Formats: sequence, structure tokens, C-alpha cells
Amino acid sequence: MAVIGQQAFVLEPTSDKYLSLVDEEFVRKLDLSKFGNNWSKIRIALNIAFDNTGGGNLSNCVFFVGLCNGTTYPFGSQQCVNAAGYVWGDPIGGAQAATYAAGGGNPYYSGGLSYYGIRKVGAGWTSATVGSATWAFPATGGSVERRGWVCAEIAQNATTVFPGGKTEPTASATADCWYEHFVYATNQGGTPYVLESICAVNTQTLVLGAGWNSNPLDTVNILWRSPTYALRIYAMIVTITV
Repeated sequence: MAVIGQQAFVLEPTSDKYLSLVDEEFVRKLDLSKFGNNWSKIRIALNIAFDNTGGGNLSNCVFFVGLCNGTTYPFGSQQCVNAAGYVWGDPIGGAQAATYAAGGGNPYYSGGLSYYGIRKVGAGWTSATVGSATWAFPATGGSVERRGWVCAEIAQNATTVFPGGKTEPTASATADCWYEHFVYATNQGGTPYVLESICAVNTQTLVLGAGWNSNPLDTVNILWRSPTYALRIYAMIVTITV
């Protein structure tokens, strides 16, 4: 089950709470009463870190950030009603490696050619071409505890949805993306900068055909599939563009 923990940092907030997921899924329905399904883009940004694994590479992990329809059958369900977003790893459960980097005492995980926009209904899924940028996520246990930045962006029009994502680059992975910078990066349009380093972008988003929105996307959906290592979520921001 999900666990609430607390971590000390040098930068504000110096005592930060987090939601810890281990082989679990988090869903939270949005209040879209003012918009209905008439929004053009939703960005879901997370301030996160991986639990320290003792210096080993990660394998057989799946990380999804996006939207789904309702809270009963989200992305990880074999009866998924409708989900779209940004995924790292094979959503059906195949292997996906993450390479450990010591980071001069501030470790992080990185990998290239490994993430893409995706849409899932039931057990079937459709994905875009794999992105070519190199993402990075900080790990705990360094000389400086750090929080990273990742976001999924789901754009739509009347007949099509365009899911994709952006992540922190390796250039900023050894520094702490503290809350003020997390908010600043999230609120930038286009391609944000994270701690003055341009983020890694999955530009090959997925274009879906007509009829995708018979079950509107209305719920934040985060899946972390790893039975061994935890994903820590320190903060979440959702922005809506009409």
C-alpha cells in the first residue's frame, strides 16, 4: 500500500513529505466541472525521486503519468476504460532498464530511447515512436538529497488526443529541483528549463483516431510498477489549458 514519509532537504521545504509507491497505482479525479471535456491541454508535473537501490541498475520497471477515465479501471487495469499519457517501459510488463550514475556522490538514473506517448483501452495499447531524448531521475541517498521534475502533457481536439512528455535532463540531475523551481519549470510554456537546463522532450507524440473520447479523460493516473524499489512523489501540479 502507498506510504506517506518525510525527507530532510537543504532547500525549501527543508522537511518535505512524500507519497511512496511500490508496485502501485495512484488515481485522483479532477474537478473539470467548469470545462467538461472542452480543454485543449492538461499538463501533469511531478516532483519525484527513486529510492536508493544501493548503486544497482533498475530493471523490469514501468512508470506511467497521464490521465484516465474515472478511478475504477485506470491504466494498469486489464479493463482500462480509457487512458492516455507518457510511459517509460513496456506497459504490458516487459523489461525496461534504467542505468545508475554515481553523479559525484549524488546518484541518479538515466536512459535514452525509452519513453513515448501512449493510449490504452482494456489490455490493448497503442504507442508512438519511442522518444530519443535522455531523461534523468535523481535517487535518494546522495550527499545532497534531491527532487526531480517530470511531466506528461495530453493535448486534444474534437477527434484526436496527443499524449507525450518531458523530463529533467542529466545536466540538472545532481542538483535539487526544490519546490520554487519545480513550480517555475511547470508553468513555462513550450520546452521548459529545469534548474537552467533545457528539459528532455519526447517530441514523437501519438496521434489517435476519431472516437477516442467516448470515455473522457478526467482523472490523474500514476503507475509505478516495481516490486522492489519505491517511487517518491513530493509534489504534483496539474495545469489546464482551454
